[in-house]
Formats: sequence, structure tokens, C-alpha cells
Amino acid sequence: MLSWRAIMATETAAAPDFFGQLHGLDASTLRRIAAAALGRTSAGALEVADWHVAPLRGGASGSSVFRVSGTAHDAQGQGEALSAIVKCRAPKPGAPPGDRTWCREANAYRAGLVPAGTSGGTSAGLQGARCLAIDERPDGATWLWIEDLAALSFAGDGEWTLERHALAARHLGAFNARPLATGSVPAYPWLCRNLLGDWVEGLLAMHTLAAIPDSAWRHPLGFATVVGDLVETLLPRPDVWTHPRIRAAYSRPIAERALRLWQARGALMAGLGRLPCTLIHGDAHPRNVISRTGTDGVEHTVAIDWENVALGPLGEDAGRYLAVAALISPPGRAAALAGAIADGYLAGLEDAGLALTDDRARAARFATYVNAAFVMGFWAAALPPAALAGEPWSAPLRAGVEALIGVPVDLVVESWAEAAYLLLDLGEQALDWLPSL
Repeated sequence: MLSWRAIMATETAAAPDFFGQLHGLDASTLRRIAAAALGRTSAGALEVADWHVAPLRGGASGSSVFRVSGTAHDAQGQGEALSAIVKCRAPKPGAPPGDRTWCREANAYRAGLVPAGTSGGTSAGLQGARCLAIDERPDGATWLWIEDLAALSFAGDGEWTLERHALAARHLGAFNARPLATGSVPAYPWLCRNLLGDWVEGLLAMHTLAAIPDSAWRHPLGFATVVGDLVETLLPRPDVWTHPRIRAAYSRPIAERALRLWQARGALMAGLGRLPCTLIHGDAHPRNVISRTGTDGVEHTVAIDWENVALGPLGEDAGRYLAVAALISPPGRAAALAGAIADGYLAGLEDAGLALTDDRARAARFATYVNAAFVMGFWAAALPPAALAGEPWSAPLRAGVEALIGVPVDLVVESWAEAAYLLLDLGEQALDWLPSL
């Protein structure tokens, strides 16, 4: 089970010095990783020189991520550049013996749940990053080594066409549908469950503006812990909408719509809970999705960051992908993007051999729309007005949002407003379907 409350509570715990440990890598480990990264069958003749370690931005759920790069020389002295990513995780403080929920991504690779990918058509198109090694460290930490894919095209780079986003959604749909079609849904106890429910109640509704501790603002997602309270207490205030940028971007009423959908969250989560579960990636947003053309010329979709791999309904992965894609899309594109992703995902279900009945299609769209609305719809509706509200808490909230997105909030007001209307539309459509599930 993923618990955002637990993640936030342990954020300030002292982390191991993974950076220092990586600088102390022995020659045999470097040779082993270099051989795997370069596709060599033997590491014996390799020597790694001029190698260095660079910290990368890790995920909010706790991994420390680094790039280890250098030059590998063979027995003839020929050099070849190499690069690998290592994700280092330590056991959760106080974790009981045998608990493996803290190293879920490594578990998924070991269990064969991360697809290796095969050549062929769209039905075989989802892959994980290639695993180079999984090292269990003497201190109990797990180091997951994977291939470095930085040179490839990420869906979040802003350069993908609608058709390429639709293909990625199709690949996700086939991946999600295959366990149901073949009767092979896994049941490992370390898989996440109820991801969206914990996102909503465990993160978005964690704090109120009146009672948020100062330490919460220091977490990368600290601003998200008051989103529910913003919907309930800030958006209904008329003065919030007087800022010229906010008034122009949010020109249609939105506060009451957001509040009505937020207050229906219990019923919508219960509706999701009645749907059959399958294996899902759990965090398949565009910045975790990459395009790669295989040696066979077939375009594959590579999904990285499997730390939230989970059991969930058909449509959950599509909803998260759609939500973030809409939020980061250029103005005027969000609606077309949402349609392409939703339709592509349904096509993927059929690719995997799952009969697309009317009931199943409606259920998948229901889960897609609920996830889209609750993953990013309330962020898009509430965060720009809150960041520009001029309240004492606006400064730390704005700083947190801008640290995450990498640009000033002022530059995303219009695109986030467009996404907010779209995502709330989808949530309201799901609410209309709820009685027929």
C-alpha cells in the first residue's frame, strides 16, 4: 500500500549517503554494470575510466537517483562511452522484517511484471527500461541499475503529435488488459492498492491552510496537501477571482463545479472500487513515458519509474497520463489530446484480446475520467488562484509549485485554466455514469 501520509512523515529522516557510497564503487562492480549497459556477455576484459556520479532529481516517493557514466575500455584499448541510472532506496524506518513494499520497483523487475517488450505491432508496444542489475547492499538498501534513456524522446517534452500520444495510450491499454484477458492478474502483497483514493484522502486532503505545519511546505508536494481545503474554503471567495490574470483565464464559473465534484469523491472512489482490478503502472504520466524505435522499425513506448506499480481498474493509467498531458499541453490542445488518449487506450484493450463490450468501455472511460479529474483537475482549478491570492501562505505554496514545474506560475495560468475546465468536465461525465456502473 502506498501511503502519502507515511511518505510525508518520513521525508525528514536522515537518508544514507548514497552519493558517497557510489563514489566508492569497486572496479568489479563498475565492470559488471558497464558490461550490462553495453550489452557485453563478459565483463572480464573491460576497464572503466574517467567515471563520475551525478545526482538526478528523484521521485516524491523516496528514491535517490544518480547517473553513473564513464568510458569502458576493452582488451585492445578501444573505448566506448557508457552511462547507467541507479535508483537507491533504503528500507522504511520501522519496517517489519520481511516487508518489501519499500522496494516495489525492484520487486516488479524480479517478478517479471515490467514488460521487456517484443517486436511486432501495437499490441506489444509497452516496455520497461532494461534492468542492468539489482544489488542488495550490506546496509539493507537496494540499488536498481537500469539503462539510461535520456537521449530518447519523452512524452512530456512537448514534441509528440496527437497520434504518438494515442499510440502510447494504446500501448498502456494493451499492457493493462493483458492480465485480465489471460487470467494472470498478479496478487503480490507488495503491489499498491487504492492509489487514487490515497492520493485524494492521503495527500490532497492531508492539511488545511489553518493547520498545515511549516515542515510540510518543505516537501516537494507540500503545496498539494492543502488542495482539498483550497477547493472548500478559498475558491468560493469572490475576491480570489479579482486578480486580472485569474479573472481573464477563469472567465467561466468554476468554484461551485470544483466543490460539487470534490464533495462527490467518496461516491466516485466507491464506484472505482467496484471495478475489476488489473496490473497497472501506477505513475504513467508523460514525463515517465518515452518513445523508442526498435531494430525492427516498430515504435515502442517505454515506461520508467515503476515504484507505484499496482492493482487498479482499467483506465487508471490512462487517466493519470491524460491528466498530466492536459496540464502541460500548449493552449488550445488539451481537448483534442484527451480524446486521442481516451480512444487510443480503448483500442489497446482490444489489441490484448479483451472484448470491448459497451459496459467495459464505459467502465474504462469512467475510471479514466475520474482519475484525470482527481489527479490534476483540482490542481489546475485551485493552485494558480491560490498562488496569486496574496495570502501569507501564497508564497510557500507558489514556491513549491514553481519548484516542481520549473517555470513561474504566471506562465501557466491560461493553460492550467483550460486544463481545469476540461478535467472537471470529464469528472462530471463520470459522475453522470456512476449509477449505471
